[in-house]
Amino acid sequence: MTLKIENIKFWIKGKTIYDIHSPFLFELLNSFIDNPQKFYVFNSLKNNYYPKSTKIKLFKIIKYWNPQKIYLLHPIHSGSLQFLSSTNSNLSIIEVNGCYQNFAPCSCFILDGKKQSSFLLESLNRLALSIKDENQMVIILNLYHPLQLSPDEIDSRYNLRIFTKELLILFAKPEYRGKRNHFIVSRFTKPWRLGFFN
Repeated sequence: MTLKIENIKFWIKGKTIYDIHSPFLFELLNSFIDNPQKFYVFNSLKNNYYPKSTKIKLFKIIKYWNPQKIYLLHPIHSGSLQFLSSTNSNLSIIEVNGCYQNFAPCSCFILDGKKQSSFLLESLNRLALSIKDENQMVIILNLYHPLQLSPDEIDSRYNLRIFTKELLILFAKPEYRGKRNHFIVSRFTKPWRLGFFN
């Protein structure tokens, strides 16, 4: 019952991409939230450990962001994420177990949101110390309890946070002053986007 209530709250609070004024954020969200493009790798994806819909969104955002390296922070089900290597032939996927130093620039970090919030916050705080430029991004998968991580608890260096029902995407962008939290839903989720209330 609690999860249903949280989903309703998220749906009411959530914005569509058409409520977003930042050109960067609009383009980013348009590339994976409402992008209908299909890739051949989608046919081989299954609902094993991570839902297929989550994997598709993850694939699209990695394709858009185009990092040089993806670091999978243990514990995570790395076998279910190897399909991401098909986004770019030069992409390296590295599983990290305990060492949070010497990360390459233009990196992406992926964590599993099923872990306890204390573990996630500790991992995020340790990662924040390694942030050297804006081209680093952290994605938390399996975010079925979006309020498990309060925006106020997350390190302030992640000053752009995008919450969806399945993913939490964190950026450290020096040119943004102050914290920006965006709760995002698909345009098809909001009935007025379909013209029902025009």
